[in-house]
Amino acid sequence: MAKQVSKRFVYGFHAVSALMRQSAAQMLTVYIDQNRKEARMSKLIDQLKQNQIKIVFCQRDLLQKQLGDVVHQGIMAVVEDTITRPKAHLNDVFKMMHDDETVLVLDGVQDPMNLGSCLRVADAAGVNHVVLPKDKSASVTAAARKVAVGAADSLHIHTVTNLVRTLEQLKQNDFWVIGMADNAHQSIYQYQFKGRIALILGNEAKGLRPLTQKACDHLLSIPMFGQVESLNVATATAVGLFEIVRQKNAL
Repeated sequence: MAKQVSKRFVYGFHAVSALMRQSAAQMLTVYIDQNRKEARMSKLIDQLKQNQIKIVFCQRDLLQKQLGDVVHQGIMAVVEDTITRPKAHLNDVFKMMHDDETVLVLDGVQDPMNLGSCLRVADAAGVNHVVLPKDKSASVTAAARKVAVGAADSLHIHTVTNLVRTLEQLKQNDFWVIGMADNAHQSIYQYQFKGRIALILGNEAKGLRPLTQKACDHLLSIPMFGQVESLNVATATAVGLFEIVRQKNAL
C-alpha cells in the first residue's frame, strides 16, 4: 500500500518538547526565533541536535506569517504524518480494550483551546482513547495541540460521523455510557463507576445534544455550591475523569 503523507505544524515550547519526546522521528524541521536565547530554549536546542532534527533559526516575522496571530513562543515544528495501513474498524478497537477501560467522548466541543485542555486532562487521567464527532466540533488543530502539551500525540483520537451509532457500539462492547449534564438528578458522587466506562461531555453552551442524552445509560451532574451554574467543559472533564480514577483505584 502506498504511503499517505501529510504535514502539520506544532508550536509552543511545551508542545514541541513533548512531541520530540514522543515522536521525534516525525519531526522534519524546527523553526526557532533567533532572538530566543534563554536557558530552557538552549537546552531544547541541544536535545533537538541530539535527535538529529533540522533546526532553522529565523526572524519572528516568519513564524507569525506561517502561523498567524497565535502565541507560538518563538518555536514551530513541521511534522510529517505517514499512514502506511488503513485504520482498524472502531468497533474492533472497542472489542480489544481492557475490561477496566475509560473512554472520553466529547459531543460538540467547539473551542480548540477547550478541546486541547480536555485532551490534556484525559492523558493525565490515564485515558487512552477519545471520540469526537466529525461535524460541529473542534478538530485537533495546532492551537489545540499547543494547549494539550503533547497529549494530542499520546492519545488515540477517533473522529466519527455518527456519534449515537458509536455510543451503541460502545454499549455492545460492554461499556456503560455515562453523560455529564447539568439537569441530571444523580450526582457523580452517588454513582458507582466500575468496568468499562464511556464518559461524555457536551458543547460549551448547550451541553449534550438531546439525542446523545437519550443514548446514555445514565446522566450525572456535578454538584454546584456557589453562585455559578456550571463549569467550563475542560474543568468538568477533569472532575468526571478523576472521580472515575478515584473510585476505580479506591483512592
